[in-house]
Amino acid sequence: MSSGKKKYKKPRTYAESEVKRAVKEAGDEAVKRILLICIAAASDMFNLDDSQLEQFMGTMQRYIDYQKDGLIDLAEYSKTIEKKTGISITLSRW
Repeated sequence: MSSGKKKYKKPRTYAESEVKRAVKEAGDEAVKRILLICIAAASDMFNLDDSQLEQFMGTMQRYIDYQKDGLIDLAEYSKTIEKKTGISITLSRW
């Protein structure tokens, strides 16, 4: 017969570097998923062939490079999209 006491496993502790790496990997995975979904949706919606899809992705890469180099302001793009479409691009966490 048991003594009535439950034995619990000691929780594992993580080094700060492990936590930072896990957070970075989760962020990278989220960005990858969003990009793939957006590219697939654009390809399907606009019926892009291989060449057009390659051009679209090249344009995306060029915009990424512009942003990295500080040549474009994503906040301004967000405002422009909202003015043109009424769609506000915001991040929300539940």
